[in-house]
Amino acid sequence: MNVHAKRPLRPETVTTGPIEGSRKVYATPSGHPAIRVPFREIALSAASGEPPLRVYDPSGPYTDSSFTPDLAAGLPSARTWLSSRANLETYEGRALKPEDNGNVSADGLVPPCPANRAPRRGTGAGPVTQYEFARAGIITEEMIYVAHRENLGREKAVENAAATVADGESFGAEIPEFVTPEFVRSEIARGRAIIPANINHPELEPQIIGRNFLVKVNANIGNSAVTSSVAEEVEKMVWSIRWGADTVMDLSTGRNIHNIRDWILRNSPVPIGTVPIYQALEKVNGDATKLDWEVFKDTLIEQAEQGVDYFTIHAGVRLAYVPLTANRVTGIVSRGGSIMARWCLSHHKESFLYERFGDICDIMRKYDVSFSLGDGLRPGSGADANDRGAIRGTGDARRTHQGRLGQGLPGDDRRAGPCRHAQDQGEHGQAIARMRRGALLYAGTADHRHRAGLRSHHLGHRRGDDRLVRHGHALLRHAEGASGPARTATT
Repeated sequence: MNVHAKRPLRPETVTTGPIEGSRKVYATPSGHPAIRVPFREIALSAASGEPPLRVYDPSGPYTDSSFTPDLAAGLPSARTWLSSRANLETYEGRALKPEDNGNVSADGLVPPCPANRAPRRGTGAGPVTQYEFARAGIITEEMIYVAHRENLGREKAVENAAATVADGESFGAEIPEFVTPEFVRSEIARGRAIIPANINHPELEPQIIGRNFLVKVNANIGNSAVTSSVAEEVEKMVWSIRWGADTVMDLSTGRNIHNIRDWILRNSPVPIGTVPIYQALEKVNGDATKLDWEVFKDTLIEQAEQGVDYFTIHAGVRLAYVPLTANRVTGIVSRGGSIMARWCLSHHKESFLYERFGDICDIMRKYDVSFSLGDGLRPGSGADANDRGAIRGTGDARRTHQGRLGQGLPGDDRRAGPCRHAQDQGEHGQAIARMRRGALLYAGTADHRHRAGLRSHHLGHRRGDDRLVRHGHALLRHAEGASGPARTATT
């Protein structure tokens, strides 16, 4: 008889310590002593006569030899300036409800992270989001932080920066010789870059995602109804960022979603994203037909108060477009897209995500939550690539992108899906680039020869990566718990 060890109900330890052959270092921008930007220095062979190589590092304090984590207390605040920022207020927040954790029984309930803090929100008296600050001509501490981070701590451009930038094909990018806070502000104001940074995630070490900045890599984690635990999810997050993941999506389903997310957020130095419709579905016992705006709105507020930095919203899945997928080989492969398609067909109504998009913007603006506009009708096989459903869905996602900018909110457009042939990726990328009008692309990556039934964003072939980056994809998404290699900046 097999005896299964009982999983701990709370995390106790995670992987820590420097990565072999390197050490954690910090740099402070001139004139800003409150800002400490992390990097990693790799020791080179003594025979080389070269100094240590400094690289971008999203691993947080977990790779600092002097850091001892206390998961119950959470990470120390990396954005101490939030406590004195104007136009923000603390308040009591919504009460925790049994359905937030899937109505789990008391003996199976994961305890909430003790590091809970009173939530903040915008008062409406002035700018709250990084986009609003940028449009107002205001450079925030987050903008100064990410500029120093993109420059790897340099205070000025290296000698051969101009020649290096000029050497090669830009593919339409406008990468400067040296990233200044003003350049960061300008790119955000133009809607071409975002800093995902919920005001309720003070542990976050700010980073920027955009065409003219270092390419970032996302890792997916998540509890499910059949496996994993809170300890494993926190360890997955730490393990992902240790090996180079810049952002993490918590795609948890099943029980204890709220409390697991608590532990992840309070111990995460990188942006955390979610798909709110997943938790909303759990609140109605998995029956998509019982979803409604009130359940979804409550879920948005719940997650925004916890500190989630970006939401995937499948607002492009509309009633009229669902029939366009009827003759597909692989149907609708997006989970969020299939949930909303089921709702639209069962009620024969327009998607409440589309109709209530303005209300969604109002909620997210109060907390500076960024959008990831989910491509819910993306193809799941080469046979379905670039069909009418995919193009229509992306087109409406683009229209909601324009509305989002009008509401003062940053975000990206998720465009994951295969192309029939290698050259199709270039044509596809250019077509989507024209349609998105400057919105960031957050793409899954896949070899162009993958078979029907494989979800493109669950593959990570480097041949696809290269083409996607050339056509403006600023955030690459790889398999759950995986991450990209450490990166260095080239000027």
